[in-house]
Amino acid sequence: MEEIALFLDDHDSEVVILDFNHFYDVSKESHLCLIDKILKRFPSKLCPPTDVNRVTLKFMSKHGFQLILFYQSCIACGHPQLWPGCRISSPWPNSLQVQDLLEKLEENYEEGRDISSFYVTQGVLTPTVGYVVRHAYTTLKDTLVRAAAKPFVEWLKSKTAGREGINVCIMDCVELENYITNVIQLNYSLIE
Repeated sequence: MEEIALFLDDHDSEVVILDFNHFYDVSKESHLCLIDKILKRFPSKLCPPTDVNRVTLKFMSKHGFQLILFYQSCIACGHPQLWPGCRISSPWPNSLQVQDLLEKLEENYEEGRDISSFYVTQGVLTPTVGYVVRHAYTTLKDTLVRAAAKPFVEWLKSKTAGREGINVCIMDCVELENYITNVIQLNYSLIE
């Protein structure tokens, strides 16, 4: 959290979205401790839940917000600065094959999304246990990440952003295949 805070302090026009989910064996006390640390470290930077369609970079900048934080546990309900998990959808392609990943991404894109929630497009391949065992002497970056990066970026380049298009997208190792440049370019599809 400290690295994120320092980044936001140094880059006041940047916005970070954090999605805390998949909590395993976390006590109520541990949840409350984490939430307390978040609220104390980012008191004025947290964008409180509001109509998703109002949340633009201009809106965030105007109000001094730099952080949208989803906390996917019912314990967060008592904290109005945190977004509930029901306000973000992040369908997991759960695929080991690039073609299958692209087909699932296209299917989700064509189906459309709930415009009252954030929507994450995941350009990420998922290794199976067998895959990990067979590739024990390589890294996921050198295998799955590199295999998915170029096709995912090419797929993104054919899309538009906005209410009917790409909302939030993620991939591993964002330094590959000019991912960041292409995501920024997607924003220009909103004004064309």
